[in-house]
Amino acid sequence: MDLSATSVRNNMNKGFTLVELLVSMGILAVLFAITTINISPLPSNTLQTTNLDTLLSDIKSQQSLAMAGNSPYGVHFESGSYTMFKGGNYIQGLSANTVISFDSGIVFTDVTFPNSVIVFSAGTGDVSGYTAGADSFTIKSTVTNKSTVIRINKYGTTY
Repeated sequence: MDLSATSVRNNMNKGFTLVELLVSMGILAVLFAITTINISPLPSNTLQTTNLDTLLSDIKSQQSLAMAGNSPYGVHFESGSYTMFKGGNYIQGLSANTVISFDSGIVFTDVTFPNSVIVFSAGTGDVSGYTAGADSFTIKSTVTNKSTVIRINKYGTTY
């Protein structure tokens, strides 16, 4: 056998065939499509959950301040934000107010509290002027269209 024929045969055995390359690329494309479809809603759902957890924590914080102090504390709901304030009435623009803005795509809808305000009574932490049926708000993601309704009873418990 000729040496040049052996080297040609060895060179031809190296590499991949066109069919092998197409099959590999097809498998990778299918795997990529499956993972992209399954993972894409996660950031939006996580964003909504994170904003909701922060809001509920802030509401409980306001209630705790009211229970521990001599002054009522409250939360005022707006479309894409909420304001934590001290006192029995919400007054816009006070320097003591703390405004928390949601991430884009997260909004309040259907706030049933009178004047979009919930106030916790000093000493007890109960909801001032509680009215059954006027005790909820909805947080909605405009990206995923997922809505979560939160109700607050007269004792300030969320459910």
